[in-house]
Amino acid sequence: MTAILRVVNPAGGLVLSGRDSFGLNYIGQATPFSLTQPFGTATTSLGRRAGNGIYRIDSPNRPVPFYRLQPGYIVRINSVTNIGGSTWEINVFCGNTGSIDSDGFEAQAYTQIYCFAVPWSHSGVGLRINDDAGNLRWSITDTAGRPLFLKGGFSLSGTPGELNGDSVIPSLGIPAVLGTPSSRRQNSLPFGSLFDNRQLSFGFLQLSPTVVRQEDYFSRKWRDEGDATNISTAQPLDAFLIDASGL
Repeated sequence: MTAILRVVNPAGGLVLSGRDSFGLNYIGQATPFSLTQPFGTATTSLGRRAGNGIYRIDSPNRPVPFYRLQPGYIVRINSVTNIGGSTWEINVFCGNTGSIDSDGFEAQAYTQIYCFAVPWSHSGVGLRINDDAGNLRWSITDTAGRPLFLKGGFSLSGTPGELNGDSVIPSLGIPAVLGTPSSRRQNSLPFGSLFDNRQLSFGFLQLSPTVVRQEDYFSRKWRDEGDATNISTAQPLDAFLIDASGL
């Protein structure tokens, strides 16, 4: 069945469409649960690995997490996992570029993770749309969480020049992004008869109110008899932004 309701913005862009689509409502910030600093010894075969932060949030439906951008911190979401029932665990890298250890690993810090999800309940005065099976798809009321409205975005095409390259974003009060780079690097340096191997991942680092960089960081370092395959792979990505002010 075709949609029975459509709302467009002044530019003609579709904002809301009934029945055959769904909206996302703000369900809150994920709660910091644990913080792990970089661990291990870089000069062994097991090596040293980057730390991470764990956050949790309860939702019957899978949360869609936006992470805050802020100068001085490389941020990315590593994973979103259901750990039982309606509890979700979000694994985040948030590395402080002003606090780097002798092996080149950033100290970990908490950031803000703003979560949205498909609505599962509706009350109050406003708009409710179900699909043909009776499932709630949109809830815009005076009591539901704020609907998701994007404030902008940027794209990476996956070209090598975008590794540690900059993208322009709109100036927002508190910029938060959905989308994590999957680009990666790997290389080796000889150390006597051994090799110092390094794996690098990428996150986003805000350089100014309107510039964000796809920035690399060490995810693992180890020393071994064999060298690691040299890899430098840029991957495409569409990232989306909200202004988290007031959330």
